[in-house]
Amino acid sequence: MDDVSGNISKQWNKHHAVYMSNANLPREMLEKEFFVRFVTSSPHAAPMELMRAMKDSLCDAADSGIITWDCKDQEEVMLIPYGLFIAGDNPMQAEECSHAGLNCNYFCRTCDVGGTKEYKTSNEGYNSIFTSGNLRTPEKTAESIRHQFDAAMKPGATTKVQNAMSSTGVRDSASASILESLVELGKKLRKREPGSQATSESEVIAALEKEFEEQLQGTALDDGINPLLGMNGISMHLDTPTEILHTILLGVVKYFWGQTVFLLEKAKVLHMFQSRLESVDSDRMNAPSLNADYICHYKGSLIGKHFKSLAQVMPFLVHDLVPRTVLNGWTIIGELVALVWHTTIPDTETYLAKLSRTIEDFLNVMAQCTLSILISKPKFHFLVHLPAYIRRFGPAIVFSTERYESFNHVFRLSCIHSNRCAPSRDSCRQFAYQDIVKHIATGGYWYNPNVKKWIRGGEQVISYLGKHPEQAHLLGISSIICEPLLPGSGNTETVMNATGKAQRAEAVKWSDTRCAKIPGTTHSSTSYYRGKSLVTSTGEQAGLDSHVIFRRSGKMSIGHICEILISLDTGTTVEQVSLQHFSFGPALHPSLFLPCLQLMDDEIVLTAADIICIVNVQHNCIDSKCTDMRRQRIYQEQIETARTKAVVEHRPTPLYFLNTYSIHNCDYIQMAIPEGLRSTPLRVTNPADVRALAVQQMKDKKAAKKAGEVPPSQEANAVEEGAQGATAPAPAFDCAPAKSRAATKPKGKASASTRGKKKAASSVVEQPVDRPSGQQPTSSVEQPVAGPSRRQLTSSVQQNPMATSYQFVPSPLQALHHPPPLQIRPLQTSHHPPLPPSVPSYPYAGSPRLRDTHAPPVYPTHIAPFLGLQLAHTMHRPHTTSGHQSRHLLQPTPAYAGLHAGTMQHAFMSPQHTYPQPQAQAQMYPLYQQPYQMAQPHMLATQTHSQLQGQAPHPQYLDHHMHSQGT
Repeated sequence: MDDVSGNISKQWNKHHAVYMSNANLPREMLEKEFFVRFVTSSPHAAPMELMRAMKDSLCDAADSGIITWDCKDQEEVMLIPYGLFIAGDNPMQAEECSHAGLNCNYFCRTCDVGGTKEYKTSNEGYNSIFTSGNLRTPEKTAESIRHQFDAAMKPGATTKVQNAMSSTGVRDSASASILESLVELGKKLRKREPGSQATSESEVIAALEKEFEEQLQGTALDDGINPLLGMNGISMHLDTPTEILHTILLGVVKYFWGQTVFLLEKAKVLHMFQSRLESVDSDRMNAPSLNADYICHYKGSLIGKHFKSLAQVMPFLVHDLVPRTVLNGWTIIGELVALVWHTTIPDTETYLAKLSRTIEDFLNVMAQCTLSILISKPKFHFLVHLPAYIRRFGPAIVFSTERYESFNHVFRLSCIHSNRCAPSRDSCRQFAYQDIVKHIATGGYWYNPNVKKWIRGGEQVISYLGKHPEQAHLLGISSIICEPLLPGSGNTETVMNATGKAQRAEAVKWSDTRCAKIPGTTHSSTSYYRGKSLVTSTGEQAGLDSHVIFRRSGKMSIGHICEILISLDTGTTVEQVSLQHFSFGPALHPSLFLPCLQLMDDEIVLTAADIICIVNVQHNCIDSKCTDMRRQRIYQEQIETARTKAVVEHRPTPLYFLNTYSIHNCDYIQMAIPEGLRSTPLRVTNPADVRALAVQQMKDKKAAKKAGEVPPSQEANAVEEGAQGATAPAPAFDCAPAKSRAATKPKGKASASTRGKKKAASSVVEQPVDRPSGQQPTSSVEQPVAGPSRRQLTSSVQQNPMATSYQFVPSPLQALHHPPPLQIRPLQTSHHPPLPPSVPSYPYAGSPRLRDTHAPPVYPTHIAPFLGLQLAHTMHRPHTTSGHQSRHLLQPTPAYAGLHAGTMQHAFMSPQHTYPQPQAQAQMYPLYQQPYQMAQPHMLATQTHSQLQGQAPHPQYLDHHMHSQGT
């Protein structure tokens, strides 16, 4: 089950959808979109309501059985379905387990680990996070729910129910509304009204029990709570496995990525990281999402596929840019991702032992990098239960939700292409029709009651998908319908002919090939085609310069393809392959913990059948000291542009790394590595000391924060700067940006002279800086314009309502469309006679009949705010000549009082209202003086500019016109 939006836009239209898959399918088929079955959805029903219907349907099918036809054995069979596990993200799984969620004290839905914050920061509580606690059971959870209902009947039910939830971490969403209604009713009945007699406790209990029976509608309490707790064959706390997409990629890897980016930006080396990411070799790494520009620009908005790709290459990129503990964390993440995304497990016990060791070492490294993240982020503890779930259900990708997250797009399309009157009904019908078509088109059988036998579609119906691969692609089974690549075949090199079409290159003589120069090589023909790719024994395409695993004399090795020769007779059969082989170093690299390779000069010749698969090999820039950069042209839509990007200039050394963090072909990679290089050392050899130090640092941090000696954000810097009494380096991820020591002084100890300096500094107005044309500001973040604070502005306006206290600085975009502001002049404060009542008011400033009229200018002497729906405004007519345009500024509401004049609207204020005096109005609303002073220079400048150009004023400052006095 998952929550998904039914809109294609960003507007959230929440639906709860339930999908299902057949766990008996082969692994490669289980991941296909074709085998994901839609069950139900609703934008209104709660998740537990949908799960209750799903449970009833599944139980009915298990009781009665499903009669179907076995197409392999050609006989009728009966299917009895049952639930294996329930997948989903962590919040949804917590709700399905009647758990309070990830933010409660006992945050784990599988075990009872957790407690109060004080307990989790103690030695015992902190160490408990690294291990599994007592497992939860459906019986204990149901008992806790019944205990909460018992507490709801007693006095002080609110506190007792809350304590019962916080002490166990149990909260049942299916019966939460009933529980809340009982608590509210109990509070209402026990409340004594003045002058009336209090209701006796027995009457209150009787009323609550009656209400409880009415809420249950004649059913038992066990039927009203979570329906999955009593489901046959399902133990909710053990059958909601740790989901690797949301727990690992969108959990621990995302946390680690965010903190690493903070360190890179703090050290101002993010550009170097981007250049290295541009230069990384992603050949056959199952990492298609390594767009360096996108990753570095949208570093805070990455999704699962980006984190999966980054986890396989991060150690090569940050080996000298981050502290050693952070590098150790990324190396363990690479090992963890490669282990978890295994498709097959040859030896379960060996695999689980290695996985448990890797997870424990990763948690210990996290205790070094940061102090409290293991307490605040429950997903780190969820990793502890992952080996047990793999032992129970198989490889972790079996219970991964990646295929269901992809299927959300199909469900969203079903919601969009409907009339949206009954979305749940329309989606169910549409998916039912699609399943029928899929069943018939793929050769499925169904029972025909007329002929009383099982039938299937005709040959033309069954062969339709094979003749229309685009339809098979839409169904997600193109790889199954289409014929697989033939191992040992290859593609020849092509050249462009005179007409611009590609054609096969001419054959070359055997004596002109590289294979002919290798001693001991035999050949069966005098000429061959040069090939550009071949198909390995595992069905992959390997091109020239690819790195592959090959078998020679029964031993697996790593090689680099130099030449491919294809037979002239068939034009597709690969006969000779020239490779340079790599030799392994004696030990793992000391910082990356990867096998070191050295490319040998001698070459060998093999057949295509000896090439097993493709592997990822990275250049050893650490030992080769590749520090130079070069500019590379950027391609846009397959066209070379004049733009360039910085990439690493690899030195021509034969030193490489075998990327064991790669997910692709990880099983073959482990087979090719020598026995002594398959196990990596522990990054943390003293876990007990590391955890004890983390607990002590958290206690010291809390004590310092309570005493006010060192602010929490400066504690790490104090350790870095060599603070007295520091016994250990600060955690890498707890370091805040460096600040001056003056900024760390407590506010209460500021002297009078310091306060005076701060006050004087705050009144300084930042002036616009003249820059050459096209020059950008040095900072990538636009700084706010300096100005007086709200409190200082209030006091200054109260002293002099018309005093100028703010200098408006236009933004670069405003400067392109508006003239520079004129010097602000003091407004006229003398009293003038009011306008005659004959002057009309107009509701719209842009009326055509007003554009040719002229009237003496009218300026407001003070600014008035909105008063409810009425507008207050004092208008005066200065002693000026006629023939000038008048302008009136409509003040924004208090929520928009700080906006500049470019966003203000204008309207005319009726002069028939009674208004307060200017001094009193300015004292009541002093902040409303600021927007007018900001807008006045732009209005005057716009008017002057328009008169000089002989054009109408800018429409953004087009104000009301008044009739002349004689009109």
